[in-house]
Amino acid sequence: MPKKPMPKKPMPKKKSRARRPAKKLLRSKDSAPTRQISWTPQPGEQPSIRKILTVLVMSGYEILMRRGKPEKGRHYINLMDFVLDQGTEFSSAPLTDDEHNLVVQAADRYGRPFNQMRCYHNAFVMALNDPNHSLRYCEGYFTTGSFPFHHAWVTLNGKVVDVTCRKNNGSRGKRLGRNVLGEIPEGWGYMGVAIDLEQAKQRLKIAKGWCDPYFDEDVLSEELLAKLRRHPVPTSVDGVIDELRRLGAVVREDG
Repeated sequence: MPKKPMPKKPMPKKKSRARRPAKKLLRSKDSAPTRQISWTPQPGEQPSIRKILTVLVMSGYEILMRRGKPEKGRHYINLMDFVLDQGTEFSSAPLTDDEHNLVVQAADRYGRPFNQMRCYHNAFVMALNDPNHSLRYCEGYFTTGSFPFHHAWVTLNGKVVDVTCRKNNGSRGKRLGRNVLGEIPEGWGYMGVAIDLEQAKQRLKIAKGWCDPYFDEDVLSEELLAKLRRHPVPTSVDGVIDELRRLGAVVREDG
């Protein structure tokens, strides 16, 4: 006998939801106007990394102050702000023969090539392979003339030794011939904070040729952002805007 079709179950009725009132898109009279901040170097100008970082940090302060949400108990809004206040802007200076030999010896003790995109690892192993402890691990920001990015290198007597970044006009066949050894190419910039090697060993861990940065989110929240500032910053939006305009930024108000 043919099977009888199963009766279809009635579909449950959807509960009707009350419509929420549409949000008003118009800004209230008391809210602060939004601003558009733009900055480009003047024709022929090669801005220093300090100036580039200052424009970016002041723009961050303008956003926080406009929103009325400054974070209490934090003297810095981010790592860039910390490096700008606590760091050193390094200048170009050639290595002496003795300094150059020390750098090459540390690289030879490591015995492997320095891969790009692994700046934290490269800088750390250079510091570890210097028996004299003259190479200091340094972390901060680096630029080739455009937007700066988080980077690591070592310093020797206050001079930059960067075995990660390569110059276009270096000696290809020479050991470290294309890397930055004291002399910084025109338009490049380094600004960072030197870290004691024993202190770096507590945080920096090498695994499979990789190493995370020293300045991670834990360090930011615990040590850096609560540290007292060396240089004050404007305490009002108008003060921040004045500083941005002094640096050559164009500030336009939308409201």
